[in-house]
Amino acid sequence: MRQRLIGYLVERVGPDGRLLDLCESRILESALFLRLLQDEDTGPAEQRALSEYLEAAEPMDEGSAIIRAAALGHPDPARAERFRAAFSHSTGERKQILLATVFALFGLVPMADLPAVRYAGQAQWTELILCANNILGAHARGRSDLEDQAFLVGRLATGTLLGRPWQGNVLAHLIALHALRTFQPKGALLGTGLAAVSGTRRPDGGVPFVGSQDVYLTAMAGIALAGCGERPEVVARMADWIAGAQLPDGAWGYCTEALQTDVDDTSRCVEFLRAVDPGRYQAVIAAAERYLAGMAGPDGGFPTYLAGHPSEPDMTAGAVVALSEGWDRHADLLGAAVEYLLGQGRDDGTYEQSWTLSESSVICHVLDALHRVPREVAGDRAGQAADASLRRLRKTQNDDGGWGRRPGDASDVLSTAQALTALARHGPSSSAVRRGEGWLRLRQRPDGGFPSIPDQAGPRPHPYDYPALAAVHTLNAFNAIAADVPGDSDSDSGGGGRRLPDFYCPFPSAAHADGEELDRRTIAWMRHYGLGAGDAERDRLARVGVGHFAARVAPRARADLRQILADLTMWIYAFDDEYCDEGPLSDRPGELAEAMGRIHRCGDVVEDAVYDDDRYGMSLRDLRTRLWKAASPAESDRFIEAMRGYFEVEAARASFVARKERPGLDAFALVSLRSGGALALAGLAGSLNCGGAPPPTLLHDRAAQAVTELAGTIATWNNGIISIAKERERTPDGFNLLDAIRQETGCGDTEGVERMMALMDRTTTLFIRLRDRLRLRRPDLTHYLSGLEHYIGGSLDWAFTSDRYLYLDGQGGSLAFEPGGRRLTPRDDSTVPPPIPSIAWWWHHDPGPSPFPSTGSGMPVVAGKDYAASK
Repeated sequence: MRQRLIGYLVERVGPDGRLLDLCESRILESALFLRLLQDEDTGPAEQRALSEYLEAAEPMDEGSAIIRAAALGHPDPARAERFRAAFSHSTGERKQILLATVFALFGLVPMADLPAVRYAGQAQWTELILCANNILGAHARGRSDLEDQAFLVGRLATGTLLGRPWQGNVLAHLIALHALRTFQPKGALLGTGLAAVSGTRRPDGGVPFVGSQDVYLTAMAGIALAGCGERPEVVARMADWIAGAQLPDGAWGYCTEALQTDVDDTSRCVEFLRAVDPGRYQAVIAAAERYLAGMAGPDGGFPTYLAGHPSEPDMTAGAVVALSEGWDRHADLLGAAVEYLLGQGRDDGTYEQSWTLSESSVICHVLDALHRVPREVAGDRAGQAADASLRRLRKTQNDDGGWGRRPGDASDVLSTAQALTALARHGPSSSAVRRGEGWLRLRQRPDGGFPSIPDQAGPRPHPYDYPALAAVHTLNAFNAIAADVPGDSDSDSGGGGRRLPDFYCPFPSAAHADGEELDRRTIAWMRHYGLGAGDAERDRLARVGVGHFAARVAPRARADLRQILADLTMWIYAFDDEYCDEGPLSDRPGELAEAMGRIHRCGDVVEDAVYDDDRYGMSLRDLRTRLWKAASPAESDRFIEAMRGYFEVEAARASFVARKERPGLDAFALVSLRSGGALALAGLAGSLNCGGAPPPTLLHDRAAQAVTELAGTIATWNNGIISIAKERERTPDGFNLLDAIRQETGCGDTEGVERMMALMDRTTTLFIRLRDRLRLRRPDLTHYLSGLEHYIGGSLDWAFTSDRYLYLDGQGGSLAFEPGGRRLTPRDDSTVPPPIPSIAWWWHHDPGPSPFPSTGSGMPVVAGKDYAASK
């Protein structure tokens, strides 16, 4: 998992060392651009694209909703006035003026009411916006100010003539263009300004808040990558680029186009360069330290942009982190900064938020700073402040294991990652960290990144989104967890557990967004029927994440069918744990068969509740009847017949356990074909991709039957490989592929793993050949075959992240493995079948060269035993 995350970030680093990412479109800027194009009566295609973006966009706050409605022709001045009256922010009057200016451009407040203000002495983009406000208000009142106009034209011309928004700030640039057209309509500068904004349009048709954030993103990603010790050559390239981007005052801005430097970016850049090579970048770091020292305020704190502006805890924390390596040189300055931070902490352990929206963001930054404070500087006060913040994080963790921006908000990746980083770096090992890590692991996308609502705000408190930041903060969290857990610090899992081999799995990775909702409903369904051996077991089952399993293996199925799949998966895990793997009947095959007979009869009979006191029987009947209604009677019948096969092999498995006999390779393959509901799940996943109604001839096509059995077997074997450590710890009965190979051949673990993965790859390449042949011969099976692909790939991705497999106890204790990855080529693509009679018939349908000698009966004869050498 962590390797995929590292790869996601490294792939975004350009040859020059800069991390490249695009800010997502935002309603505010898109609406302003649309209004400008409408007023200029130009760009009809762009106007259509912007309108379509606004129609589809979901507002993230009330202000955006008001602006979106006005831009689409539905202005509501009363709603805007209520919002303005309730709006407050620490930056006070400036934000009120910005809000009034934007609302005035959409006719929500009278333009003539915009006040004239002094704008000198602010951050450069604030000066430009306030100047534009003056021009717009004066124009509405029939006046003009040549000095204001000259200032605005001078600022715009410095960046716009280069074909880019002024200093990369699309919002300031757009407001300035609105002001410009009041005195230079149709002018050349307005034309180049519009073209510069057009160049920032995103594929969804909208435009972003800023065109680039390359300095900040590169420094932040560099800190995370340096922290895990991976890809040092890439990290060194990133550090060289950051060093070269330093501006003459010794500081950095948020992007290479910005001339306005700030404490935040400078602190992050210093932290990164110092982590990579403080000697190589000594002169660069020294210049930055001089800049930072000059930014300290009389209260000991640090502002964002300009010396003398109000101090902020987040900026001050960054300055302390950046300067702390030279504590002796900056003792007085840092001592005052620490006093400022301690004075800003609230009783509940929180701090005023700055340029981020997550409560955990500022807490994490302040804790990093306080961790660097020598005890003699602040005595016990730094530790007490840190303890208050850590208590706050533990107290505000959501029931699902994650954190939201504020207490009570739904969990999101960025808030969770920053809370985890703080807890793992600065608190004792705890269940809160393990639960949070489990929640976070389930969110990884197939490309290695992580989706999240945004955390950054600008202008404060309006959110904007750079997707790479979720990956950056998640990597920081995993780094902190790895450092906190004894063991191999380079481990993806944070230490503990053997590293899994890479899997040959050239099938799509996808996940529907409803995994969390599916999981919530499935847990409620499980508790409703009382599945599981008791409350403790139900709590463990609630951590499995079967909703995310269904979202991955059936991402294109209807939501109601995907819910049935999630509920069935929960049923199987609960039944396996209570009856088969660890329950009292696991070594009593006769009693187990009798119990399963009753359960199956409940599902087999749809007319009546046969045994209404049987929890598993009644819940199986519920699944059957829901499939009957939501999919088709035929699919419902096929499902219940597959469950009969499942019950039969579980009785056979219990017979092995009762005899204390370990299975050989063929006995294992025969059981694993249906064990754990493998064939039922695989067939259902394929069918759900067809809307629950696969072609009626499916059951009569032997090649289709083979490819279905292959999908179920491959997924089961994959999961078995992942769960080897857990099974050996909890149910060491030999029913996994590695132990079966060792039993058959007498080899050790190392050779057994090689044989195991070769067998896996040979089986997978057969699936691919059969799939490709069926797609040509049976176009009506296209969707069914795609469903089988999603089942194989999705179940593998999910098993890497589920608590059931990740932890030996299934709920956050010792880690069972260090995740492997996917490989692009098979280890073994032979068309010769392995010496496993129960599955060798699959190769009879292999479209490649036939490995079977002919027999008089026309039935295949298994070729020589090339795979499993005799003992």
